[in-house]
Amino acid sequence: ESLFAWASLQMDTTAISLVDVDLEEIARETVRGAAAAATEKSISLFANCTGIQVRAHRDMLAAVLRNLVTNAVKFTLPGGKITITACRHSDFVEIEVTDTGVGMPPNKISDLFKLDQRTSAKGTAGERGSGFGLLLCRDLVERLGTELTVCSAVNHGTTFRFMLAGILAREESPAE
Repeated sequence: ESLFAWASLQMDTTAISLVDVDLEEIARETVRGAAAAATEKSISLFANCTGIQVRAHRDMLAAVLRNLVTNAVKFTLPGGKITITACRHSDFVEIEVTDTGVGMPPNKISDLFKLDQRTSAKGTAGERGSGFGLLLCRDLVERLGTELTVCSAVNHGTTFRFMLAGILAREESPAE
């Protein structure tokens, strides 16, 4: 599925339309979608995005979160924790997907987004993947006008992070 989506993205040259998106809703959908796999591995899933809205393409943002959380489940040991967090910084919202998984050494991190370095590592329960999910995430995030970054430490977990334009809550105008 990720390979097909990535290939489709590479062939599509049309501009995308950004709209106001309820990040809390997408994060809840992502958690619900990953709940069965996480429960099977006794992994806790959390979303801390209450009341946050961003400027994005809804389907692209949902695909990024879904891929990042699915990957986190794959590389987190039983009893671990995965969190989707959003934090407002002035006009922007920083979105993070953090896990307490097996982490990666620096040389693996530097190769994550290189097409010619595609390798698919097995997850903590033998899960398999195509090795294209993170390429898809990077490309989608770039099409949203930002950059996907990663911080990881072996045996301490991984955090994927990107920023989107934030939408301020609409305040009601005072009655006259």
